Amino acid sequence: MDVAVRFVEQTFLLEEGQEPFLTGLVSILLNLAFFLPTLAVLWRRMHDAGKSGWFGLIPIYNLILACQDGSKGENRFGPDPKEVPPQI
Repeated sequence: MDVAVRFVEQTFLLEEGQEPFLTGLVSILLNLAFFLPTLAVLWRRMHDAGKSGWFGLIPIYNLILACQDGSKGENRFGPDPKEVPPQI
């Protein structure tokens, strides 16, 4: 992540000989840009397994659930995303 921040600053934001001044701000924005979608995917995966999204905050347990198949059929969070819709 630091490499991306420095690349953006060196390429677009800094003039020759100028000190980096936006490293912290750009770093925070890039971290949020990557963290929030990752969190959304993690919560969706927990729901596919039939668990609450809060289980994603338990480090080892969420890894185990992420590697397993979700519950078969519909659960309380909605239909099975792997289920093939009926052909009309």
